[in-house]
Amino acid sequence: MARGSNPLLAEHPLHRALGDSAAVRQTEYRALFRAALDDGFVEALRHATNGGWALGDERFKRAIAKALGRRVAPLPLRRKAKPRDDKRQISLPLTPILSRSAEHFTVRILPQHVGVRVPVGMPLILWER
Repeated sequence: MARGSNPLLAEHPLHRALGDSAAVRQTEYRALFRAALDDGFVEALRHATNGGWALGDERFKRAIAKALGRRVAPLPLRRKAKPRDDKRQISLPLTPILSRSAEHFTVRILPQHVGVRVPVGMPLILWER
C-alpha cells in the first residue's frame, strides 16, 4: 500500500512483520494459506458460523454463554429413544383381502380379521412371509 494514499487505512503490524518488502510479504502471506484445513474443523466452523454458535471447547462455550447471557450451542436434536420390547408389534399371517370403494381401500388380514383403511392414492405395500 502506498503511504498516504488513504488516511483511514493503515498496514497491520503483523503483516509488516512478514517481510522487508511488499513482494516478500505477499509471498509469506500466501504461504500461510497453502496448507489445507482439516475437514472436521471446516465442518465445525461452517456449523458454528451458519448457526451463530460459539466454536471452541466446552469451557470456552460456558464462558461465552455466561458473558452473553444466552445459549451459544444448539440443543440436542432429540432425546434418546427408550428401549422398547416387541410387545407392541404383532405378527399376522399375511393373507390380505382387498376391497375398494371410491374413497379408500380396505385390507383385511385373515384369520384375525384385522382391518386397515387406506385412502386412495396412498401407497400400500403388502408382502407374504
